[in-house]
Amino acid sequence: MPHDRGVLRNQARWDQLSRQAGVVRGLDHWVKRLERLVNERKADLAYEDTKDSDANAGRRRAIERDIEDATLIADHMQAIAQLTNPPQEATWPAYIQWIQRMRDEVLAPDRAWSDADIEAAQLIGEIVAGLATAAEVEPQVDVHVVLRTLDDALRGRRLPEGRMGAGVLIGPQHRLPGLDLERVYILGALEGTFPAGLRIDPLLVGDPLERQPDHEAAERRTWEIALHSAGGAVVVSAPMDDVEGRAVYPSPWLLALLADEGALPPHATDVRNRRPVVYVFHYRGRRLPEGLRRCWNTACRKVGLEGRL
Repeated sequence: MPHDRGVLRNQARWDQLSRQAGVVRGLDHWVKRLERLVNERKADLAYEDTKDSDANAGRRRAIERDIEDATLIADHMQAIAQLTNPPQEATWPAYIQWIQRMRDEVLAPDRAWSDADIEAAQLIGEIVAGLATAAEVEPQVDVHVVLRTLDDALRGRRLPEGRMGAGVLIGPQHRLPGLDLERVYILGALEGTFPAGLRIDPLLVGDPLERQPDHEAAERRTWEIALHSAGGAVVVSAPMDDVEGRAVYPSPWLLALLADEGALPPHATDVRNRRPVVYVFHYRGRRLPEGLRRCWNTACRKVGLEGRL
């Protein structure tokens, strides 16, 4: 947390002391384990006092700093715990005042904040104040509803970062049309994702509006745009397993890229059982020379990747 209050703005110091104290989670850990660390450091300080004062001055100063910082952090965590207790009055104005008080006490902007931090803090203040309009519809409200509404409002607003034409742009392939990029990396080219399935309408059975053909054409169009929207390399990859360890299979469109010219695409199971798939489509709008393609393919085989140029 950026804050102009000594150790309270030093993330590395928080990390160091919390690790030394064995803090894992919860207020009880922060208070009791930091208190135990303070007592241990006081015992160390008492032992150092029995030695030569000149030779151990630096060691004593380090121990004293540990005691001061750990005490300050423990006190700060107790103050935060007190602030996070919701008010008894279950109304939007009361909860908004409670949230604003927590911001002012814990995250008030100061000279340690950058211009971007201050701008973001101002936006958050506007979002919190904007929740007051909900009182006209729902005078009485549960604290969980307030926090969930605030979370949704914060996730729905963001400030632009960087500038157009520089850096890394991350997003779905549907955002690529009209962009001129140096390189494109398509991650997770799997069945069911490329192409994505048509969203099911719970009120309609089947596809009475006959949206499927248009949907498939749009998906194919964005795929082709992704493959041709870079001035440099386009890299397509597919994992073997999902985050839960279940088997996943390459997209049929990726399999088509892996096929030799004029040949049928390889079977998804065969490709998955061999190794992860990484495919480099082109470089600067053209296929690489045959010699360089052979070098890449040989290197991929040596490290266990299915690569094809």
